[in-house]
Amino acid sequence: MRIQSILLSLLALAAVSCKPSEQVGRKTVPLVREIISDKDSPYNVLVSGRTANPSDDICIIGSEAACGVVADAMLSVDRRDNVDGKVFSDGLLDFSGETVCCIIDSASPDYPGNISRHEDVSVREGAVRLALSAIDTTYHLSPYDLSGRGGKVPAKVIVLTDPHLIQYSAFDIDTLFRATGCGIPVISSLDVMFDEVFEAASGRSVNVGVLCDSANVHSVSYNSIFNAAMHRNGARNSGCVVIPARSDGKGTMLDFLDDFIGTGIELPLDFIVVDSYSVDIDEMKADLASAVSVMNEESMTYGKLISEEFAFVEPAASVSRRCYDLLRRENLFTHNISKPQAVFYYSAAKPGADDNSIILISGNYVQN
Repeated sequence: MRIQSILLSLLALAAVSCKPSEQVGRKTVPLVREIISDKDSPYNVLVSGRTANPSDDICIIGSEAACGVVADAMLSVDRRDNVDGKVFSDGLLDFSGETVCCIIDSASPDYPGNISRHEDVSVREGAVRLALSAIDTTYHLSPYDLSGRGGKVPAKVIVLTDPHLIQYSAFDIDTLFRATGCGIPVISSLDVMFDEVFEAASGRSVNVGVLCDSANVHSVSYNSIFNAAMHRNGARNSGCVVIPARSDGKGTMLDFLDDFIGTGIELPLDFIVVDSYSVDIDEMKADLASAVSVMNEESMTYGKLISEEFAFVEPAASVSRRCYDLLRRENLFTHNISKPQAVFYYSAAKPGADDNSIILISGNYVQN
């Protein structure tokens, strides 16, 4: 069954590679249409003509694990010279003076189960509400704070880290922002990672493996997202195979390579895109180095699976690089010399609402 699921992913790639991945004439969800048509609605007023302000926050939306991993990377990275932006560690954290706001998507239903029942409208509208909450300046002190007595800083950039939000909802958020003239940039981790693949490839064809959580292998079309990035970057003749991580979380790298062998693909891997926040990237790199070393017998099996220009691509590093470049290009850094910090909010159903509205509850809230 496991190899069958991998082969199905390959068949999906063959189907989408023959045509553009954009969905012509795709309709946005009712919530977005309502906001766009009602110029006086609070949501329309909130986003219309909105511009990014350097003093605002970098906002990450997704699961608690995803937000935590990406935020930790931003709070600790020192890869660039803060004066000229060159790749050079200058002893000053790259996001000095910035606040990373994490909005934990805890109000949404189980994504794979919800989407498999073809109820993706609720997923899509839920993501739009999360994006709106990122721009809003109100949060709730507790689930019992009905009026929203807390004040938060709005987002100057929004990062989507969950593959379901990216596949099912990025279109709706983009449609709303474009129609209302909202200038808050939205970054999706999968798009960023695949873009990095094709930028690094510099026009050559590449063979890419995607390591994802097992729960996502059937509910997220990684191949269609890959195919869109291939067209977006003007690349051709590249392949993508999706392999779910083993549930026990042990032996991730060798398990991945064994399953890749099982696909029957004879071309070596140029990249592994890791779309999982539960695996240890450093451990995967160490295991791969050992597996392909000519000092070890297993290299006779695994060495031929990895190209000479092979690289890992993982979300935390890729998102950090894209955010840094965007903030620098648009002059959106605070330019404050202080340690970066993170704040957390959890989404929850709005009490008494019958329209799936959500509220944000402070991460400092602890129930007695």
